[in-house]
Amino acid sequence: MKPAAVGTLVGTVAGVLLWSCSVNRVSDGYRCDTNADCALDRVCTSGYCVIGKNPLLDAPPRDAAVCPAICGGTCDFQTTTCTITGTGSGNLACPPGWNCIINCGSTGACGTISCTQAQSCDIHCTADSACLGITCQTKDCTVECVGQKACGNIGCTSGDCTADCSGGGGSAACGTISCTSGNCDATCTGSNACGGISCTTGRCRTDCSGGSAACGTLNCGLGECSATCVGSGSGSDSSCGSVNCANSCKCDVSCDGTTNICPASMMCPDRAPGAAYCTIDGSNGTRCFSSFAAQCNNC
Repeated sequence: MKPAAVGTLVGTVAGVLLWSCSVNRVSDGYRCDTNADCALDRVCTSGYCVIGKNPLLDAPPRDAAVCPAICGGTCDFQTTTCTITGTGSGNLACPPGWNCIINCGSTGACGTISCTQAQSCDIHCTADSACLGITCQTKDCTVECVGQKACGNIGCTSGDCTADCSGGGGSAACGTISCTSGNCDATCTGSNACGGISCTTGRCRTDCSGGSAACGTLNCGLGECSATCVGSGSGSDSSCGSVNCANSCKCDVSCDGTTNICPASMMCPDRAPGAAYCTIDGSNGTRCFSSFAAQCNNC
């Protein structure tokens, strides 16, 4: 081989070797399928993470908490509290898993309110006809109803229902209030402030005052039952409707017969000894009283 050819060959080989040593080969560590496989200063292009702004840089974390739209940006993620303000927008439902504060402060502010998927609900209906029916079922609900027909019917099953019903200048602040295994506590102030109140196995407590028939009929099941009846002060008006607690494990009706007029009709337990009733004096027709005999308190 001629010396010139040998020199050319050697130079070519040397050039190839030099080129192969100077090229930056892509590491398998930069292979990618999506931008999620790359650092935030790289972007996935043609199967490799190359320098560039990753679109995920400005995206929220995958598991970031999201405030439901109905809460209007008022979520407290530490307490899982959502505040909902009714402005005539119709029926409302507390989002699943949240503790809701629901404010209905004007006439027709809220339609029906459902808390069946909530953790709990604190509901404020503070104007005439502010809310329609309220359904809580297994969840605990606290309800404030101020104004004529401020709230419709209120229902719980195994959840506890606490209702504060004030007629204000009108009447019928609350409709019927019902519980099954949960507890019902109702404060009814003003004439006809509350409709009928009923429990099945849970506790039923009513505090009725401020006018004639502040509370409607009280029907108690097997649980504890109590009614405090405070009349209008005229000496002739009963603030409580009829009381039926014949099967209650403990039933007490409080009224003094002068300013606190007793309901005209009371069905009290009759399991006291000697065929006597669980009333203040053991006779039928007087107010229910669980301390008359030991058998009158089975709770």
